[in-house]
Amino acid sequence: MATVTVLDATRTLQIEAASIVGGYINSEGHLVLQKHDETEVDLGPVSSMRYYDGEEYQPVETYSYIGSADPGAVPDGTVWFDTNDVGGPSATTSQKGLVELATDAETAAGTDNTRAVTPAGLNAAVSATYLKLEGGNVTGTIEGAIASAGTPFLGTLLSGEVFDRARLYPDGSLEFGPGNAARDIKLLRLGANRFGIQGGDFVVDTVGRGIRIAEGTNARMGTATLVAGTATVNTAAVTSNSRIFLTAQNAGGTPGALYVSARTPGTSFTIASTSNTDTSLVAWEIKEPA
Repeated sequence: MATVTVLDATRTLQIEAASIVGGYINSEGHLVLQKHDETEVDLGPVSSMRYYDGEEYQPVETYSYIGSADPGAVPDGTVWFDTNDVGGPSATTSQKGLVELATDAETAAGTDNTRAVTPAGLNAAVSATYLKLEGGNVTGTIEGAIASAGTPFLGTLLSGEVFDRARLYPDGSLEFGPGNAARDIKLLRLGANRFGIQGGDFVVDTVGRGIRIAEGTNARMGTATLVAGTATVNTAAVTSNSRIFLTAQNAGGTPGALYVSARTPGTSFTIASTSNTDTSLVAWEIKEPA
């Protein structure tokens, strides 16, 4: 014979009140179930963290620590939670923990050793303070302290080439080449107030362009008008080795052959004509042997 259990209204209400309608994990890591009648049932820890009320900290299932005192360096794979500072512990070079992300300004300053750098922060710092690999604008001064003058500071070449087409050295000199062979032209400072080229000729390769030389006091080029076939040019540029070139610009009087009749190094030189009635305008230029 079958047995039939009949639930009355009272029993039905008891079952309804005891039914589970919700749950949550509390601050101690316990699973708490909420019943229909708004009472709660604490089922104990489920987060694998346990609190040890003492001086020593013991690892549990997930090797976590929780307490009010720093246990010091913990083994790999462990985490320590400070009950006195819910925001900590802070990560160090010897201990895992929580970190704060550095701002762009903190990353660029490069002095903070407690915050973590993100890829975005690093990119911002590099963009602000360094020339990126893909290029960019430089607003500050680029300096390089290199011990040897023969060690290149900067080189440029086209993709696929073996040799630098241009190379900058710490002494300020520049070398140039074809890209498929060693550099063969060099621009450099040769001494006090002397700039030169080595390994090749200086060529003005554009029609209509040339070399311009300033004229004036103590210049290396200028004009002089002969008086009775002679003129003295005052210039500190003349030396005992100077090569002085003379060309008549406008004929005057009875023109003759022009020549340098005298010179005083560092002071002047004298232009003379074979005609003592020559009053021509004469252009002159001084060049020095290398």
